[in-house]
Amino acid sequence: MEPQKRNSYDCGIYMLYCMDIIARYIVDKSPLTLLDEIKKLTGSCTTWKAEKFLAALRGTMQELVE
Repeated sequence: MEPQKRNSYDCGIYMLYCMDIIARYIVDKSPLTLLDEIKKLTGSCTTWKAEKFLAALRGTMQELVE
């Protein structure tokens, strides 16, 4: 299943969320290649999880500003 979102305006946040999953995998596993892993890693990307990621990101940014 390809990752999909429900609207046409949150694509940047959705992409950041998927990239965060991939980046964490790279740091944790240090794979030589990601070609076999990309679908598994991004298959769990959902709009609900991306919205939670956005809320956490906003919280982190707010803490940095204060």
